[in-house]
Amino acid sequence: MMDDDAIDVLVRGHYEAVEPLADPPRKRRSMRYLPEIGLAAAVVVVALSGALWWSGAVSPREVDVSSDGGAGESTAGVVPMDRVPAVAAPGDAEEQRKAAARARQAERDAAREAQIGVRPEPEIRWLSGDDAVLDGPDVVVIHVEPWCPHCEPGLETLLDAADGTDVVVVAVSALTRGSTQDEFEALLDAVDHQGPAGIIVEDDVEDTFASEASPAAVRLRHGVVVEAGHPRVIAEGIGR
Repeated sequence: MMDDDAIDVLVRGHYEAVEPLADPPRKRRSMRYLPEIGLAAAVVVVALSGALWWSGAVSPREVDVSSDGGAGESTAGVVPMDRVPAVAAPGDAEEQRKAAARARQAERDAAREAQIGVRPEPEIRWLSGDDAVLDGPDVVVIHVEPWCPHCEPGLETLLDAADGTDVVVVAVSALTRGSTQDEFEALLDAVDHQGPAGIIVEDDVEDTFASEASPAAVRLRHGVVVEAGHPRVIAEGIGR
């Protein structure tokens, strides 16, 4: 049998051999979180850098878009920051759109104002009526196109306003976008237009109506424009 001293030596030797092995698992458990910690730190750095740049605290003067991987050794691909296109905020983009629309409307209004007093002489292939009708005492000429969704209502509005008055409504079309005469005549039939109508030369549309858009209308007195604009606006003036 082993005496007590021998047993004590064996037990102590066992623990001295086993205990050092208990540390590696603890180290492995702590190292397991290193990738997550590194990723979180990288996200924080990127976020702070972006915030500083956006606030103006960091304002790089140039952006390197060279093909050398951004090493900065070549200036051929370096773009000054003041030449980098700015990205408008959603609110700014909406304001720019509204401003552009107002500018276009102002141009149209100016062109229509300039049309007052003009005597247009459009070339028209008449389906009914003739050139003499344009020299009448009170004539409204409307430009419509079969493909235009607002043209039929615009013509109908004018016809309703002129009903019971001495105003003569003339409908013309340039048959744009591949439209046909049959489609134009179908549009006239849809609103029961029995007055003068014809096919206008496309190049004469803008000279007559101060606009290439449809619908558009002018009011003539003895062949001279006294009002130009949208058919709804012209209709409101009939009877005044």
